[in-house]
Amino acid sequence: MITIPNVVKCAMRYRQGTLEAYNIMYVLCPGPASGANLATIAGVFQTWWNGTFRAVQSSNISWLGVDLTAMDSPGSPFLAYTNTGTLTGAVGSVPFPPQVTVAISLKTGLSGRSYRGRIYHIGLLAANVITDGTISPAQVVSMTGWYNTLRTALTAAGFPWCVASLYSGVDVNGDKIPRLVGVPTVVTSIVVGSRVDTQRRRLPAEARA
Repeated sequence: MITIPNVVKCAMRYRQGTLEAYNIMYVLCPGPASGANLATIAGVFQTWWNGTFRAVQSSNISWLGVDLTAMDSPGSPFLAYTNTGTLTGAVGSVPFPPQVTVAISLKTGLSGRSYRGRIYHIGLLAANVITDGTISPAQVVSMTGWYNTLRTALTAAGFPWCVASLYSGVDVNGDKIPRLVGVPTVVTSIVVGSRVDTQRRRLPAEARA
């Protein structure tokens, strides 16, 4: 385990059909994370799902909950939080297969690969896509708003969304060089890519991410 002081790893768990997919995010704590901190962070995600994200998700998508791991040291608190509201999305349209997606870039205002992150949207709808393989400018604005709502809610709760750098580069063999201690950097803006992308880890029978 690469430790990152005062950081919590948040694995958002979704289901589409029989496939379970994850979006991994990190948030920054004011100090070493406690069990109470994890419960508060889980509540922010629950509120976001109920108040923002569920309304724009297909009824084929379920949010199962979030697994929260304090990254301070091995044996730090862990919470497997289960969704206590409505599981499924509110939109009666069938989404594209789970591997069909757009990238959500996490910007920190600093240059370099260690200071930016990425997650992949779950539940892209056919109505969102125009004929040249991109989503419409209006959809980009809408999606940016959904994820910014989460970013601002986490900040308001005292747990800002961050990028966690666990590796310092690659060696001569192309293998990642792990950091002794991870480096967190707060996310300052969200950029939604307009191009339809592929997340290969969401293909059936592949690893889930």
